[in-house]
Amino acid sequence: MHVACAGNAVHLVERVPEGYAVLGGASWPQPGELVLAPGESYRAPTLHAAWSDAGLDGLSARLHAHVRARPAHPSTPRPLTLNVWEAVYFDHDLARLTALADRAAAVGWSASCSTTAGSSPPRRHPGAG
Repeated sequence: MHVACAGNAVHLVERVPEGYAVLGGASWPQPGELVLAPGESYRAPTLHAAWSDAGLDGLSARLHAHVRARPAHPSTPRPLTLNVWEAVYFDHDLARLTALADRAAAVGWSASCSTTAGSSPPRRHPGAG
């Protein structure tokens, strides 16, 4: 299951008195995070659920097929991005970065990303933030 929202989410699995199981999920806004003015409404995010008898590979195949079937899904190859931050974190050694760039270029790399944009304040070392 996946609650399609960028915020907090809650998931549940319960067996009800009738003997069957119930699965669910929802967004879980923090106090004050979701304040509606008179006349406004809130639309809950979509809950995506999938099942497979072929393990995680089968589950992944079902979810990928679902995403790729959307009308807005790209039908042409997209640029390959090398996420340097996830690869090396704070170890920005030139030799290591050059080796990563060389390996990425061998498989069609076209853009690089090294950012802590999600961190506030910016993280300058592993112990920060």
